[in-house]
Amino acid sequence: MALKDCGNNLEHFMKLDMLDKALQVRAAFVIERSLEGIDASHEPAKVKDNEMFAQAKLVMVRYHLQYLAFHLFRTHVESRTFKDPKIKKHMLLLAKIYAVD
Repeated sequence: MALKDCGNNLEHFMKLDMLDKALQVRAAFVIERSLEGIDASHEPAKVKDNEMFAQAKLVMVRYHLQYLAFHLFRTHVESRTFKDPKIKKHMLLLAKIYAVD
C-alpha cells in the first residue's frame, strides 16, 4: 500500500488496512528512534539499559505488542467463519476501535 495520498478523509483512514499500516509505522518509528539513541550513546551497556533508555524500551515494546495484538486478532477474525455473519462485522469494528484508541 502506498502511503502517498493516504488518509485524505475519515472513511479512508478508518479502513483496516490503513489502521494496520499506521500501527506498523508507529511501532517501527519508535523502535528505530530508540535503537538510534542506544547506538549513538557512548555510555556502558548497563547504564543504557537501566537508566538512559529504560523508558524508551518500555514504549517500544508497548507499541510493538499493540500492533501484534491488532494483527493477530484481525487475521484470526478474517480467517474464521461465524454462524452469524454480523459477528465478523462487529469483531472487525472492535479491531478498528482498538487501533484508534
